[in-house]
Amino acid sequence: LCTNAFTKQLLPDEDIVPARGQVILTSPIPSLPFNGTFHADEGFYYFRNLGNRVLLGGARNKAFEEEATDVMETTENIQGELERYLAEVILPRFQNQYTIDHRWAGIMAFGKEKSPIVKQISPSLFCAVRMNGMGVALAPVVAQNVAKMME
Repeated sequence: LCTNAFTKQLLPDEDIVPARGQVILTSPIPSLPFNGTFHADEGFYYFRNLGNRVLLGGARNKAFEEEATDVMETTENIQGELERYLAEVILPRFQNQYTIDHRWAGIMAFGKEKSPIVKQISPSLFCAVRMNGMGVALAPVVAQNVAKMME
């Protein structure tokens, strides 16, 4: 099972709490002043360049209760905060030089424990879920651990 937040429907006794993450992606920005991946505000904001565009996600900490959901929709509240953060913190010198080309939401899995759940459920079923918002970074290592368990 690698369904992350939706695994709670299959394994109701596991400590898995869904949380929505929202993202925006800018239009191309000439002379984008950075190249890399960045976390800010204790990890509640994540941004990186995609070529000469900026991908920015986060701001769940501005509405924890509203974002504790498995509804995969964007909200005005969080989208507005992402736009504000982009304009005021990341790209203050680039006002009126970009638009928001794409917006989306996805559902992550969190829990009281900050480590992923990686275990064997039955002889032919394994579980690798609850990456606590770090799935892109953790998934390759977690997958290797599950593969070793299957040997």
